[in-house]
Amino acid sequence: MEKRVRELLFEPLRKNILSAIIPDFVFKSGDQEISAPAQLLRHEDEFQFTLHFNSGRPPTELQSVRGGFFNDADKKTIWGQINGEIGFRCDDVFPPSTMTTRGRGTSITVLNSHRMHLIAEGTDAMTTNEVRKLIGKTTEEEHQEKVGFTAHLIYHGPKLKMFGAGTEVTTRNDFLGDAASSSADTHQFEAETWEGALIQQGPELHLHLRSRKQADVDLSAEEITDMIDCANQAVGFVLGFNPWPAYREVGIDYKVVERWLSPSFDLPTTYLTPVSESMWVHFLSDTDNVFQKIFRLLPMVLSASRNRTEQS
Repeated sequence: MEKRVRELLFEPLRKNILSAIIPDFVFKSGDQEISAPAQLLRHEDEFQFTLHFNSGRPPTELQSVRGGFFNDADKKTIWGQINGEIGFRCDDVFPPSTMTTRGRGTSITVLNSHRMHLIAEGTDAMTTNEVRKLIGKTTEEEHQEKVGFTAHLIYHGPKLKMFGAGTEVTTRNDFLGDAASSSADTHQFEAETWEGALIQQGPELHLHLRSRKQADVDLSAEEITDMIDCANQAVGFVLGFNPWPAYREVGIDYKVVERWLSPSFDLPTTYLTPVSESMWVHFLSDTDNVFQKIFRLLPMVLSASRNRTEQS
């Protein structure tokens, strides 16, 4: 996660103090685009956008809807820049249910979203070969390796129960010299074509996935997304929580193809889980036990099950 994304969005979201100005907010309805300044807040588990108009009533498309039910066909798209720095897009916005007319001929409309997509910019929007050309590499030097991927998901609240690796931090002082500290905070796992790790960082549980360089398999974008979705479900199943990440980023061939935030914090967990700390300690030295394999096998089972369902 970029430093500016954490500072401007993630941390204020976590602390429930998010408040940002979007001067170029755009609401798209059909072929029509409506622009207005907006304020962004977190309201429970949603992003809340308050649009301000210099008229007694908002445009017709943004007037509150009374009665009836919405479905996916009613969803609208909004976009803009947060504090003029971070471009975003939301695709799950329903027509407003709240509209307020205020004195002096002004009005406001409130829109809500559960997921904010962050728009890739600069080299994040380029593939490996495009970056190589940008820095002056010739076509003969183009990247010929198989397309790889990386993924980073952050869950807020769940705790890791099994540790097989850790983090070592070295601090250097000109007078005192080097001081090292280490902590057991990581669980690593791998499959035939990819590998991953769960890393506990305070209240945040980070899931990292990446393709294995030595794997002689070229996965499609759909297969990569399916594998990540299945790994996400596996983590939730093993640790006993609904796998609703607060942050998700996916890169394929260096290019960021998916990056979004969701106000899903303080996820509750259940004690009815297939893995406990005592079980993990008991089987720690047994690399063939089911608890060591569960992260590797479950995504494959889920993916195969999904494929069979789609074919039927």
